[in-house]
Amino acid sequence: MEEILTSEVPGLYGGLKDAESSPSTYVWYLSSDFLDSHVRADRTAFEISERVPGTPLIEDVSMDDN
Repeated sequence: MEEILTSEVPGLYGGLKDAESSPSTYVWYLSSDFLDSHVRADRTAFEISERVPGTPLIEDVSMDDN
């Protein structure tokens, strides 16, 4: 999954650069039993429903839950 973090991380404006001002990439890995049980067989996406307005958080996890 790829996310743009500019609006999510305070003080992050534009691309990241390393100490030599070369473009850099921030990679974050997250693992959990929940994700393992909801990943597609080809491991390219998750089978997690989109948020249904009005649905209580305790019903099911959605991609919009923070």
